[in-house]
Amino acid sequence: MAVKEPGIYSVEVRSACGCYNTQTISIKKDCYLDIPSAFSPNGDGQNDYFFSRMLKARDIHRFEMRIVDRWGQLMFVANGADGRGWDGRCANLDQPAGVYIYQVDIRFGNGRQESYSGNVTLLR
Repeated sequence: MAVKEPGIYSVEVRSACGCYNTQTISIKKDCYLDIPSAFSPNGDGQNDYFFSRMLKARDIHRFEMRIVDRWGQLMFVANGADGRGWDGRCANLDQPAGVYIYQVDIRFGNGRQESYSGNVTLLR
């Protein structure tokens, strides 16, 4: 049996004579993302960039984060899990306060892929 999702799994093995044994195992996710719902690029050193923080991430082979405005115009792309993230600018212009859409795609060394999407509010 191949396990594709995190969770707690149990396996019971029985012999022809009635003996049996049960084992339980906990399968954890490869990555946990902490994605903020808002940021304020005002230069105060707090929440100046929008970027997901990865917790317990291992063996990441591909990371991409895209941010678009409500009309679908591409604002920002990150092709790596390191870096500062989006500073609220596009083409060197401050973007207006409002809601933007993010999409994060991650591929791990074992071939597993995870995708996350949602909204982030840019505060000015």
